Amino acid sequence: MKNGHSSHFGWFLILIGLLFLVQSFGWIDSIWKYSWPVILLAISVHYHITFFRGTRTQESAGILVPAGVMLVLGLLFLFGSVTGWSYAGSTWPLYMLAAAVGLFELWLFGGRAKGLLIPVFFLTVFSLYFLARNLFPIQLIWPIVIIGLGLYYVLKTAANKNE
Repeated sequence: MKNGHSSHFGWFLILIGLLFLVQSFGWIDSIWKYSWPVILLAISVHYHITFFRGTRTQESAGILVPAGVMLVLGLLFLFGSVTGWSYAGSTWPLYMLAAAVGLFELWLFGGRAKGLLIPVFFLTVFSLYFLARNLFPIQLIWPIVIIGLGLYYVLKTAANKNE
């Protein structure tokens, strides 16, 4: 680690240790319930800041994969902690979306290698499909998908005629 990053990491560890110490004295009740998702979010934000304030080269864009994954998972885990995990049975597809977000960030800022879009596409489609299936009655999904595809082809045909 560079000196600056080592110092930031040291301060981060001191802060985490102080939080646990304060909790062990009973001054803060069950801080862990909400703090671990916030810790993931903080690490994600740190990785994003490190990339965007740094050289922003294609080689350093790899840090955006764990940054994107931790961002989505941190938000998902924070939502789960706040709601008492009552929606965990419905939101599990977002775990796949976390990987898609990390890989998409790598594609966006890491040279746009077309091969990265394949897993991004499939992870996103599967994630959104299963999320929609969990949140909406199954009989509504297929008609909406078919209508969406029909609109796409109608608009695509109209756009081609105008050219």
